[in-house]
Amino acid sequence: MENDGEIKIHDITQSTLRLGLGPGETATIQNAIDNNCACLIDEKKGSRIAYNLNVDARNISITMLEALKMNIITDSEFDDFYARWVKYALLSPEDIYFVKAVKELVK
Repeated sequence: MENDGEIKIHDITQSTLRLGLGPGETATIQNAIDNNCACLIDEKKGSRIAYNLNVDARNISITMLEALKMNIITDSEFDDFYARWVKYALLSPEDIYFVKAVKELVK
C-alpha cells in the first residue's frame, strides 16, 4: 500500500534480506522497504519482523473490510478477494467465519 492510501501492486525483486521467513513474506517486506510503503501480510512472525524494521505491515482481512466499508471495492470484488484469500492463506475455520461475520456488520 502506498503512503497516500492507494493500493498498488509492485513488481517483486530478489530480496537480499535474511529474515527467517518464507520467500513470499521476505519479498513482501523487502518490497515495502524499497518502495517506502506499507505491505499486506497476515503471518504473525512476518508482521512482527516488519514492525521491528519500521515497516507498516497491515492485515489482509482488515484491509479488505476497510476497503469495502469505504466503498473502495464493491461487495462482489470483496467476495472475489475473499475467496482467493481463503484459497491461498492458511486460515483457521474461526478466521474464515470471523471475517465473513464482520463483513455482514460492515455492509
